[in-house]
Amino acid sequence: MSIEYVYVSDTGAEEAVNEVKRQAVAELHRAVTAAEVKATVAVTAERARLEKVVNEVRAQARQEAFALLNSQEDSTEVNNSAKN
Repeated sequence: MSIEYVYVSDTGAEEAVNEVKRQAVAELHRAVTAAEVKATVAVTAERARLEKVVNEVRAQARQEAFALLNSQEDSTEVNNSAKN
């Protein structure tokens, strides 16, 4: 944060104080904006990571379900062959 110090007479003191306030508010605004951008990037990255994890879990569950169905079909075929 850079604040410029201006030496003025008593009549300009109020203007100098107001200028320092404006500079402080501008610096605060820049800091808040930077923090918002950083937070947005972090949230976006986390959302993408979670979406990837969810998709991986879904794919794994799908594979396990197909494997279970296939093993049940295989055992049903074996049982039917034994009966005939």
